[in-house]
Amino acid sequence: MKLSTAVFHVFLADFLLTTVVLSDEIPTDTFKGCSTPSFEWATYDNQATASFKPKRGAYANGYVFAAGMVRSNIDTDKTTPDPNKQELSLIGPFTESDATGTNAVTKKAKLQSYSASAGAKENIGGSWHQYDIGVAKIDANTGEPKDFFSWGGDSLEETAGLAASGDSIVVSGHFTGKLSALLADGNTKVIWNSNVGEGGVALDEDQFNPNEKKSHADSGKQYKKEFITPK
Repeated sequence: MKLSTAVFHVFLADFLLTTVVLSDEIPTDTFKGCSTPSFEWATYDNQATASFKPKRGAYANGYVFAAGMVRSNIDTDKTTPDPNKQELSLIGPFTESDATGTNAVTKKAKLQSYSASAGAKENIGGSWHQYDIGVAKIDANTGEPKDFFSWGGDSLEETAGLAASGDSIVVSGHFTGKLSALLADGNTKVIWNSNVGEGGVALDEDQFNPNEKKSHADSGKQYKKEFITPK
């Protein structure tokens, strides 16, 4: 988030500089006004030890589910993760009457940490190898974060779709190695990508964000697995 903000500031500065240089070419009578859209609440992830990229949203039973890619930013080649530390932190709600989050609630989650030397490198640092599936559960009425679920395994996992109904959510996307999930009955289900086979290791060049792969490249087998939302 901080890096994205920095990039935006650089872009904005460059844009304004260009605007100054070319101001005589920009019409001055077309501005119609603007306003800030109203909102009930906002909830954020705010810990530097994790990166969460929500891409899909769904609603069910009074809860908003936000699904995407999540990773621990701890590189196991350099640091041994603290087993007692939770890398991801969700905080909210922030509202118009509580803009600083004085009454906000924090919900933390433990993430699996991986080596950043495996997989394709990400421009912001680290690698795509480190990403797992992440789903945030948020109270739709208050904006209070209630839970965070994470499913993953060695190699890249990426979320492409999300649906919710009753006590169940359905997640779809891509994975390049193996995908593991703790089910409602306490058992763990492991699915292996057919490109590597059980016990195999995904190639570094296959561990990109699938949306950035060339059309002829293999981005891994799709998955679609139902997970029961914990009560």
